[in-house]
Amino acid sequence: MGKPNQVELFVLRNADLNIEDEVFEWTPLQVAEVFGHQEAAEILKEKGAVYSSDNLKAFQDLVGSADNPSEKRLQAKNYASTRNNLLLFAAEINDPDMVEQLISLGANPLYSSNNGWTPLMYAAMQRGVASDVTATIEVLSKFVESPRSYFRLEDAEGNTPLLIALSMNVSRGVVEALVNKGGVPENPNKFGFSTKKCQSRFVAGK
Repeated sequence: MGKPNQVELFVLRNADLNIEDEVFEWTPLQVAEVFGHQEAAEILKEKGAVYSSDNLKAFQDLVGSADNPSEKRLQAKNYASTRNNLLLFAAEINDPDMVEQLISLGANPLYSSNNGWTPLMYAAMQRGVASDVTATIEVLSKFVESPRSYFRLEDAEGNTPLLIALSMNVSRGVVEALVNKGGVPENPNKFGFSTKKCQSRFVAGK
C-alpha cells in the first residue's frame, strides 16, 4: 500500500479502504503512514480512509506525536517489540527492503508471533509477487546463524515455512527458494500434512 497509482486503482474499483490486516489489524492508512508512504496516505485520507478503531490508541501512541513521516518511522523503530512486530508485517507484505532495514535496526528474524510464526513463515504465504517473496526469503536467510535450522522451524501446529507455502498454493519459485535453503521438513505437521503428500500437486504445477 505504498504506490499512489495502486491506491487510486483501489479507489476506482470501490475497494474497501478500511479493510484490516488479519494479523495486526492495521488499515491501509496505518500501513502507509508507518512505512512512510506519505503520498499514498494523503490519497487515502482524501477518500475517507481511517485508522482501525480497535488499536487506535496504541497506534497513536506509536506514531501520533511525531511531526513528519521520517520522525514517525524513527519513533516506531525505537521500540524493540514494535520493531519485531513491524518485521513480521514487512515480511507478510513481502517488502525485502523494509525487512532488511528493520533487522539492521535491531529487529529479530527469530522473533515469532503468539502462534509461533516467524517472519519467514509470514513471507511464505506470498502476499505479493513471487520475486518480492524470494527476495524477502533471501534477506531473512542472511541474518540467521543457521539458515537450514531457521527454514525448518515449526509453529504451534508443526508447520514449517515450506508447509505453509505449499498449503497456500504459492508459486513454484517461492517453493524452490525454500527448498534450496534446506527447508524440507522430515516430519508432517500435527494434522499429517507433509511435503510428500503434496509433492505430486507441486510437480504438476498446480
